[in-house]
Amino acid sequence: MKKTDLIRKLVRFLGLALSIVMLAGLTATVPVSAATVKLNKKKISLYVGDTYKLKLKNATGKVKFSSTKKAVATVSSKGTVTAISEGTAKIKVKNAGKTYKCTVTVRIREPEPKTPETNEPGTGDTGTDVPEAPGTTDTASNDEAVYNAIIALKAQYPEGTPWTNADTYYWDRNVASGLGYGGFTGMGCQAFAMIASDAAFGDVPAYQFTDKSRIRVGDIIRINNDTHSVVVLKIDGTQITIAEGNYNYSIHWGRVIDIDTCGFVYGYTRYAD
Repeated sequence: MKKTDLIRKLVRFLGLALSIVMLAGLTATVPVSAATVKLNKKKISLYVGDTYKLKLKNATGKVKFSSTKKAVATVSSKGTVTAISEGTAKIKVKNAGKTYKCTVTVRIREPEPKTPETNEPGTGDTGTDVPEAPGTTDTASNDEAVYNAIIALKAQYPEGTPWTNADTYYWDRNVASGLGYGGFTGMGCQAFAMIASDAAFGDVPAYQFTDKSRIRVGDIIRINNDTHSVVVLKIDGTQITIAEGNYNYSIHWGRVIDIDTCGFVYGYTRYAD
């Protein structure tokens, strides 16, 4: 083989090898773009009592949720938003040094028109004598009727029924008007106390009070220095028998507290006087 042919073949071989090396280098350095981190919603509209799950898509590491107005909307550590009262709040989501925001607008759902009821003799009798106008009958019979209406709930909510802050209940405009609200949502212990109160008083407006001497059977009282709500079943001097939700994460009937040492702050009553 001639020397010139050998040189040509060598040059072609080196050129091919160089091309392969360059191509491999280019392939290895092509950047791979990371998936964009973003909230699944930037704006949501809810009715009082509704919930919505916020998610930070493609996020890595710790994600922290917070609400700018907890009185309007709260958010759990997992991103579940709960609408509390009418208004607007922002949910902030922090991840990897960045903050993402979702605007939550909470509205009150208008109550559906009620169909007039007609009760003929012998029909519609529930067996529970609930006072039609609290405060208009004598105290003893009224308290007994309220107690019977609340204690009847024990069949639906027996001792130990699981109950946490995930359980909510809504007072519409008719009931919440006495508190100055267009609607009111309670969670956990407050929710169960509201259910019990409605069982006895229906849609009679609720009013707030701070004088513990006026506590009556059926009242909701806020104790433990404004951290726990209970409903009053019986009163014996300073000894109050109560029913409560979210007590050790469950419903409990019959605990006795002393009104002078229980950390009473205020109460809600449905009595007119």
